[in-house]
Amino acid sequence: MSRKRLTIDTFGGIGYRKSPNGRTIAHARYRDWDGKNRLVQATGDTQCAAEQALKAQFAKRSLFRSAVSDLAPNSPFPDLVKYWLEDLELEGRISKRTMQLYERNMHMLVLPVFESLTLREIGPPGHSVPPRRADWPPSLG
Repeated sequence: MSRKRLTIDTFGGIGYRKSPNGRTIAHARYRDWDGKNRLVQATGDTQCAAEQALKAQFAKRSLFRSAVSDLAPNSPFPDLVKYWLEDLELEGRISKRTMQLYERNMHMLVLPVFESLTLREIGPPGHSVPPRRADWPPSLG
């Protein structure tokens, strides 16, 4: 029998394990704002401290989500980019260098094309989209 689906912004049962250095790692699945379950972990000197650190991470994610829940079809695309980059940083699952690369690519490659569009105006081929900018794609030479 399959498990019952977690509600958005909730977590499942908390598990514990010892790290090689003797500290305790608390871990649980968390159903994020986008409906995806993510493994979240936190470390502490004791099981109680690890659990408190884990719950603090859940609280931060929950607060972060509600603060930016104003994204709507009429939201400007740069708002989505800002939200996505902040979410990646909050998750802490990618290296600092990868984060810098994502930020650079968004600001140098993606935003110049989509910065004046709303989320509603961006879609798949055949979808009504504004004409291409005359200076796109940029010359690589």
